[in-house]
Amino acid sequence: MRFMTPSLARPVKLVPILLAVAFGCAMIGCATPKKALSAQGQLALRIDEAVKELQDQLSHRNQQRITSLLAAPLSDDQAFARDLTTLFERATSLRAAFVIERLWMQGPETVRVDLHWTLHAELASPPGPATITGTARFTMSGKEPRLAAVQGDNPFNPTFDRPLTP
Repeated sequence: MRFMTPSLARPVKLVPILLAVAFGCAMIGCATPKKALSAQGQLALRIDEAVKELQDQLSHRNQQRITSLLAAPLSDDQAFARDLTTLFERATSLRAAFVIERLWMQGPETVRVDLHWTLHAELASPPGPATITGTARFTMSGKEPRLAAVQGDNPFNPTFDRPLTP
């Protein structure tokens, strides 16, 4: 009996180690492969990236890059370009935040994007900080999505006449 006790004790010490190794092998060996996104899923990711790029370029006050992210008819709209120039003249610094609420697939390459936006600005005239918010519907089109239309509150032409939060 004395000889059996030490030999029985060894397998008991190895059990937790063997269980951990078996569990690890099972997790690695049984992992399911990643599924490829559908065409709509891939388009949704590209739309998200395009909206983020618009937000970043607005924050960096990069009118040339914003213009390159536009599609017709907005890319040909002289009033849009003028409004953007006016915004950059009025605000010495900008910080934009776009929050996508919903995507509406309207065709294979056309998507409506409902979003909320906040624009923090340091205004040159009248001087001081300002925060303005709004909701907009962007129409994005193309395989590499470009902004084709803005409905609602336009973050590229905010109305600073309404009351602002300092």
